[in-house]
Formats: sequence, C-alpha cells, structure tokens
Amino acid sequence: MKNLLSMTERKLRILLVEDELNLARPLQFNLEQEGYEVQSTPSGKEALALNSRQAFDLIILDLMLEEMDGFEVARQVRQQDQKLPILMLTARSAVQDRIHGLELGADDYIVKPFHLRELLLKIERMLKRSAWYKADEGPSKPITVGGSTMGMATTAPTGPFHQERVRASHQASGVPSTSRMAVVTLASSKISAAPDPAAICSLRPWKRICLIP
Repeated sequence: MKNLLSMTERKLRILLVEDELNLARPLQFNLEQEGYEVQSTPSGKEALALNSRQAFDLIILDLMLEEMDGFEVARQVRQQDQKLPILMLTARSAVQDRIHGLELGADDYIVKPFHLRELLLKIERMLKRSAWYKADEGPSKPITVGGSTMGMATTAPTGPFHQERVRASHQASGVPSTSRMAVVTLASSKISAAPDPAAICSLRPWKRICLIP
C-alpha cells in the first residue's frame, strides 16, 4: 500500500457496494486501516449516482443486490468508464455467473467467504496496474524538428514542414530519374535543423516518404 500511495501522492478511493452490513462494515473498517478512503453503499442505484458525482480508483461490487444487481451496475459503469477497476464479490459458485460478470466488464472476482488478506492483495494488484496504465497514458513532451512540432504519441506533426513537398531526384531518393513529388513526414528527433529538400530525401532511416506519381 505504501508503494501505491507514493505513486499517487493521495489516498486511493474505493467505492464499496455491498448490502450485507455484517460484511460491509468490517470490510470498510479494514480497508480504511490499510489507508484507503472508502465510500460504502448497499444500493446499486446509489452506487451509480455516487460514481457519476465522484472520482473513484476502484469499485468493490457485490453481485447479489436488491433493486439493481451487480451485473447491471457493472454494465452501466463500463458504459461511462472503460478503465475503472471493478472487483466482484459473489456468493455464487457457478462458473457461468463469474464469466458473465467478467464479460460485462469486471476485472476480477472473489468468492464469499474469502480471506481478508487475499482480498487486500487483489485490490493492491488491481490498483497498481491501474496506476501503471495511467502513467503510460501521460502526456509526452513535444519534439520540434526543423520548425515542425509533434508529440511522441502521434506521427502527425504540425508546422511549416509537416507536408513538405520536394522534388526527389535519382541521386537523393533512389527512384527512377523521372522526377516525382515526395511528401515527407519528419518523425525523428535526430534532425535538429530545417534541412533542405535534398537532405530530407536522403535521410531515409528517419522518415516516411510517400511518392506521388
């Protein structure tokens, strides 16, 4: 848990959806003892309302709920957020029920009765993976190449050279001596200054060239 807190620099928030109070209360207490901030509700409908108003890092979701079961809650949560981790709690031993929950978007499940340590480890692993994914999706620093600017996450640069049309000669591009127009997309930080057209065509390892008849 300490590693997770150092990655996020804040308390991780868990939405606990469980209608058995004799399980929900001690579970919430133990999660809070582990350093999590926990919001608990016995209602699937209220869980959806809470999730729409607040940001949570993980949902612990019982499948056997009144009014709206956990399957429907998971389905609606997934319609709004494809990446929020969902851990199912189920007393059902049927494999088909667990498969159905996973198909609707749950990430993992644990069957009641369960050992507290097992649950805490599952939660920690799920939150750690989620933190890794968020870190990987962070914004990358843009690269400026000869007046063109692009991010590492995209190959579509902007700037005066993003569709530089040049004449490709036999010596520069290796195509037949008949002149062709070449659309050059700069895609490397190795080019530090605006090259002339002949230089652009000669740097084949670090660019894409589309020859236009």
